[in-house]
Amino acid sequence: WGTILRAIIPTLIIAIGAGFTIPVISLFFLNVHGVDSGTFSVMGSITYGMVVCVMLFMPYIKRSFGYRVAITLFQSLAVLALFLLATTEYYKDWVYALPLATFFYILRQPLMNAAGPMTSELIMYYVGKRNQEIISALNASIWSGSWFISMKLFGLMRQLEYRYVTIFLITVAMYAIGVIWYATIIRTYER
Repeated sequence: WGTILRAIIPTLIIAIGAGFTIPVISLFFLNVHGVDSGTFSVMGSITYGMVVCVMLFMPYIKRSFGYRVAITLFQSLAVLALFLLATTEYYKDWVYALPLATFFYILRQPLMNAAGPMTSELIMYYVGKRNQEIISALNASIWSGSWFISMKLFGLMRQLEYRYVTIFLITVAMYAIGVIWYATIIRTYER
């Protein structure tokens, strides 16, 4: 159980952080940058097209460079892109704020999602064959339950008039902790 707990903690941290951002990113673009749902849908289509393209190369990247690049580097770059996206709220009236926010959003999605299959694979190897079924069930439960908790907390923070940038920076901090945790798991697994 100790190994299982160590393996699910980064997923839990990242899932809660993702729940503060992913379901409400369209609201950020609408309320901060004035992007309507039609334009945001086009952005989403481009983004998920890029996710598919990056996912096709991930097995090659993992074989060539290992988990450190496939997980840690990609997720670190995704965290940086989310940070830069969030901070566009500070200068939202600047003419380049929306193009930069769009660029960082489109960049962040494939970087974060590309690491997903690699983290699943790593965790399955880390916990061993005997624990793979339980870890799979726990991961599925974590993603479902954490988003419920995150959305409740997001609603509370918005009622308390937290800005989107503040909430997204909480996500950045949680993602950073999750990435560091994965880096320690990778180091332990490789040893």
